[in-house]
Amino acid sequence: MSGIQMALLGAGGVPLSISISPASIANLRTGAGSLTSDPATGTGAGGSGGYTYAWTYVSGDSYTINSASSATTTFTTTLASEQLKTGTYRCTVTDSASNTASSTIVVELEATL
Repeated sequence: MSGIQMALLGAGGVPLSISISPASIANLRTGAGSLTSDPATGTGAGGSGGYTYAWTYVSGDSYTINSASSATTTFTTTLASEQLKTGTYRCTVTDSASNTASSTIVVELEATL
């Protein structure tokens, strides 16, 4: 499940929040091989600005996080034919006052015959 979590109030009195777009990712390839997902983007709002981002593994199947410290990333894995992998990942945004907020995304990567 993805969503928005609030952190401490920033200088302007607006809480730091993050949203991830899209809310989930599902990509498909034909046959075995490497598959890179469509991009996912975390967007910080409120807080004190000056955002930094960190993508981390939460649960399920583990993929390579291709840009772990960027707002936008993709995920890569190697699949056998007829294999489905599903993993949950978290994006955490930190503002210039060290407040944090995080949200999660489910990534499904599948190979067909």
